[in-house]
Amino acid sequence: MAKPKYFKFSFPSGDPTGIARCAYDKAAIVAYRIPRDRIKDVKALEGSAHDDLQNPGIYMLIGKPVDNHIPFYVGQAAPRKCGDPIYNRLSEHDRIEKRTRDWWTTAFVFIDATNSRRVDETGLKYLENAIYVSARDNAALDVRNGNEPPGGSPDESALSVLDDIYEGINLCAKVFGFSGEVDISQDTTITGMSFHGRTKQGEANLIWDGHDQYTLLAGSMIRTEKESETLLKGDVKFRRENAGLFMPDGKLKRNLVFTSPSSAAKFVCGFPVAGPSFWKNENGVKLKNVRNS
Repeated sequence: MAKPKYFKFSFPSGDPTGIARCAYDKAAIVAYRIPRDRIKDVKALEGSAHDDLQNPGIYMLIGKPVDNHIPFYVGQAAPRKCGDPIYNRLSEHDRIEKRTRDWWTTAFVFIDATNSRRVDETGLKYLENAIYVSARDNAALDVRNGNEPPGGSPDESALSVLDDIYEGINLCAKVFGFSGEVDISQDTTITGMSFHGRTKQGEANLIWDGHDQYTLLAGSMIRTEKESETLLKGDVKFRRENAGLFMPDGKLKRNLVFTSPSSAAKFVCGFPVAGPSFWKNENGVKLKNVRNS
């Protein structure tokens, strides 16, 4: 049985539909949900909320789903001489994107709660890049970053702290209602070629659309034993552990979309797998041979 996790909620502006604060003590981070039309309220916050948002942090911009894809952007708010790094960065996005594509509705902001500068510029780059890579590999997200953010290279002593913060970011996002998944109904017609993959738990089924979308079908059996430690934190591991996707018998509750066959196979098996060889059609032909034919 998983250990309980505890979060502390508050509404700094006094309005539950406005800015919300979530503190996760285990990872020592605080997270904020800031509706786009409430950005101006950030400047008016007082007390601990005001102090939080004077610190650098990571932010995500989220839009409403379009054609089963959630618009998504990740960035970092680095320290500024003028202060207010979070407010200024979100305000810049608000101004620029109103002139171009007005696509996002909510910002999630994640800040080190210790005020000890555990997350320096290198750490911010590491977290921003890790979240980007995870989002890029999730076909449910329409990632709006123009380029992959450069990743920092923190030393070994900082990595364990950053990985805990990374996991905390994913958990707080889910607590706020953002799991990074779109519910693709089993009644939706999914066209493409069918494949299956087997583990000792049973069979998983996949549909490839012939391009870059691989849909793992509801009812697939998922290996639910402890994952390999070589899995990237927050990547497939987060989708397996924290999205509430499994029935008690280990079957997948709903369809999930991936951008590669290896990501789908890793999700099924719990460890890195060469997807083009793992998935086979009804005649036993491997996916890689079908793609090359």
